[in-house]
Amino acid sequence: MNVTVIINGSRKLSSAAKLALKLLNAVPELDVLQIYTEGPKHATFLAIQHAEKTDCIVAIGGDGTCNEVVQGIVGSGADVRFGLIPNGTGNDFLRMLDTFDPTTFVQNVRDNRSSFIDIGKVTLDGNVRYFANIADVGFGAKVVELMNAQRKVPLSGKLSYSLAIIRAFFAYKKQRVRLIGDDFEYEGKVLLVAFCNGSTFGHGLTIHPDARLNNGKICIAVIGDVSLFTYFRKLKDLKRGRKIQHQETFYFESKSIKVNTMGAQMEMEGDGELFGQGIQEVEILPERICLISSI
Repeated sequence: MNVTVIINGSRKLSSAAKLALKLLNAVPELDVLQIYTEGPKHATFLAIQHAEKTDCIVAIGGDGTCNEVVQGIVGSGADVRFGLIPNGTGNDFLRMLDTFDPTTFVQNVRDNRSSFIDIGKVTLDGNVRYFANIADVGFGAKVVELMNAQRKVPLSGKLSYSLAIIRAFFAYKKQRVRLIGDDFEYEGKVLLVAFCNGSTFGHGLTIHPDARLNNGKICIAVIGDVSLFTYFRKLKDLKRGRKIQHQETFYFESKSIKVNTMGAQMEMEGDGELFGQGIQEVEILPERICLISSI
């Protein structure tokens, strides 16, 4: 079996990632090719380049690397299995899966133990982007935008994230949004709208407890005209995996959602990566990727 390993070249490998890589290379049945990324979006290019040549693509990195590889696999149209070895700051996507164990992961690759998962698809001004976990507009996207602007400053991932939250607290202004789903409509000012394939983002915040990677639908969490002070007071609920109880908080489900950001354009982020503006539609692609893991 051919296995292509795409490694985020900007981060040092953790001990668990080093062990997983060592164990992969030690399996006689596996022909392993290791490639290090050289900059942003390079993982997507590599995934497209190798998708037709390999049986399995394994990403080593955080949520951003995972997203870039997903962009490449789905965009290529190839039928290739996908695995993820965590080596990032948040690793929120993997919180939906079993606890990562290097030995078990390598056994799953060797024995082709895998499960199909859904993938989210976003259309923005005619362009298409994909997400494995969560995409959102509003406060969360503003945090990612500010984090990207801070990359030249030598900060750790967690410190940069905390600083971006503080800056977003003062910089973000709520916008009006209209959403039309299969059986719901919503219009109003929003602090945040999260389109969830997975349940958890923001370094462990369960924004939609009902979201599952293989249920064939997008779960939507709308944090409406809520002050940032109120939102932060409710973070304890998100950390405990509970829905926020507030008259301006709503939870929906749909296979597709038409999105109209009314007034000023809003940025969207997916899996910690900025997607851009002009969001038109979010939809689910059922069972689009075969993931090396169990869910």
